[in-house]
Amino acid sequence: MDRVLETSIRRFGDTKPYDIQVDFMRDMLTSLDGGRIGLFESPTGTGKSMSVLASSLSYLEWKNSGIAPYKPKMLDESSSDDDLLEESVNKRSKLMICTRTHSQIKELVKELKRPMFLREKFDIKNRKLSIVSLASRRHLCINSKYEQLSPAELNNVCKKSCEFYNKGLIKKFSFHLNENALDIEDLCSYGRDHFCCPYFASRGAIKQSDIVLLPYQSLFQAQTRDTLKLDIKNSYIIVDEAHNLIDALNSMYTVTLDRNQIDCVFNLIVKLRASISKREEILADKDQNKKNPSEPQANDRIKEQIKNLQPIISICLQIKNVLSGNSKEHKASRKEIMMMNEFQEICGINSINTFALIDWVNENQISHRLTYREPEEKIVFSSNSVRSFFSFVDLMGNQDSFGRVLLNMEKGELTYMLLNPSSVFGEILSAKSINLIGGTLQPFDDVITQLVFPHERNRIMYHVNDHVIPKENCLALCVENGPSSHLLSFTHTNRCDNTLFDEICFAIHDLAKVVPDGIIVFFPSFDYMNSVYNHLKGLEICTQIEVTKFLLMEPKNSALQKTMDQYKSFIDHKSGSFTGAILFAVMNGKLSEGINFANGYCRLVMIVGMPFADSRDPILSQRMSFFDEMKSKGESSMSGKEFYKATCMRIVNQSIGRSFRHINDFAVAILFDSRYSSFQELIPQWIRRSLHTSHNWKEILEKVNGFYQKKSKL
Repeated sequence: MDRVLETSIRRFGDTKPYDIQVDFMRDMLTSLDGGRIGLFESPTGTGKSMSVLASSLSYLEWKNSGIAPYKPKMLDESSSDDDLLEESVNKRSKLMICTRTHSQIKELVKELKRPMFLREKFDIKNRKLSIVSLASRRHLCINSKYEQLSPAELNNVCKKSCEFYNKGLIKKFSFHLNENALDIEDLCSYGRDHFCCPYFASRGAIKQSDIVLLPYQSLFQAQTRDTLKLDIKNSYIIVDEAHNLIDALNSMYTVTLDRNQIDCVFNLIVKLRASISKREEILADKDQNKKNPSEPQANDRIKEQIKNLQPIISICLQIKNVLSGNSKEHKASRKEIMMMNEFQEICGINSINTFALIDWVNENQISHRLTYREPEEKIVFSSNSVRSFFSFVDLMGNQDSFGRVLLNMEKGELTYMLLNPSSVFGEILSAKSINLIGGTLQPFDDVITQLVFPHERNRIMYHVNDHVIPKENCLALCVENGPSSHLLSFTHTNRCDNTLFDEICFAIHDLAKVVPDGIIVFFPSFDYMNSVYNHLKGLEICTQIEVTKFLLMEPKNSALQKTMDQYKSFIDHKSGSFTGAILFAVMNGKLSEGINFANGYCRLVMIVGMPFADSRDPILSQRMSFFDEMKSKGESSMSGKEFYKATCMRIVNQSIGRSFRHINDFAVAILFDSRYSSFQELIPQWIRRSLHTSHNWKEILEKVNGFYQKKSKL
């Protein structure tokens, strides 16, 4: 692998990689070549994207050397989809890079557009690797007629009557689009210019591409993988921003249904059955009046459809019965959290083969047939109801250990909660190697417990980077008492005390005087952030703060970019006594991840309170019980309580990481809650090495002031 590592380093061009980047790439190559499941933690700002791309592309290039790339067989309109490409005798391996959002795909493409990545020696004709970016129909649809449609509606109308669906042009587009690295915006722009659908063109280009960039949903949903014909076994997989993966999988495979949705599906199914039965009657009448009766296959198909609609009707009726409180079986058990088999027994539907039923539903496009004639004012609700219902039925086939069913009789709704995402992650373990990359993956044990089957854990390897930030460029402070010497303990029961509100506001007032440029204050929730903001606006010190720094809040809606532009503008145009801006934000919100607050945009980050989830939440309770159960079996070293703490601190660490973006960056991190002093083992080492705990606010201010005095003299 030494020669491949040398190639990886050359991909950095004139920029010499840090030592930690070289170490990262060396371990990445070891994982890829050894068929490992790699867990790679590298803090935000350490250039991990560059390290991942340089090493994985170099390895793929080496692995496929001597194997001819796919070549087009024919590109005329008469060729079938299967004839579009002719495989090489030896199959080239693929690299799949999976991200949480489409915007992250755009960032990866931006890196890949550098000449040293996809082309050798900056020679535009000497392209060694081809690439395709995948996205959903919603993101790649260029038909203005469909702009207002929901994803479910768009799936129904897509392709059938769209003027951009031209098979001949799509085939040509499929072959040519990966000649250059194109992100989603590039694909849409090219599609508009050539009057051709970028969604189907990108799907057609998968087979001939060496590198596939795709969102989580495309990789981790079996039906989507099958639709795209993704070859997992012949691929090396990289999951970027993997600290989000477990939450994303849980969200993907958690489905909630209420009585109104089930009523909607029931009525649509009954209507479809009546329509099919009417066709059966018409066919029978025609046969009686004709010398040559209809083909028996037509009658058989109709009877099969009616037969298969009946169990769907039964499922609707029985679930409605339970949610309405009319089920004797459920009244006897009185359970609101149960395993799937138990739920099916209570409903009396445990004899239905849901696997075969869902296969039939998909093959016969039942979802589309149920909704395509719905009036415009109903189609969104109907489409969403049908999609959620069949998703729930599909999940009915899961093993009991993978999830739970939650009944909320008061709201008249039920939820299937995925409890063990390893059932989903396990479907891609046949890949040659899988590598999870994130800024805050530790502690690793909860990641492993939730993603990797015990019999696969011998494949796991770890890599943990330190930060490129020198120790002297980071000052971390755990504050136990506020400016008025009140103990800082922002528990759920006392955090709305006006005394604590005062402590936050006076601390911000003091910090605004000594901290240059930008300050970001993170809160546990939007509601709490708003409460503190309104309290501050009612104090006299607010006027004093605004003389020095402009105050802004993270919005919940789409005005986020406008807020960011304002915040950065106030810092860019500071003058005299006006030194910048203060931005209130929410931990685990949009500003806590993926936003670059380099240099003066964040010279101090203040974490107010701890973002613990509500321990009374039944879903969280089940997850904690799952970890307790896994620990009792010896399959996890982490208990439910430890999982609860780790989840909170991962959010905190992610928020802190917003302020350290490159080797010369510097900032102060203030943990404004006395409880942090007992959570230090869950703080990353690169922060912990500069961490000080103090009961005295005056001492804290002196340390902050001294830190910036030193930086101003450099």
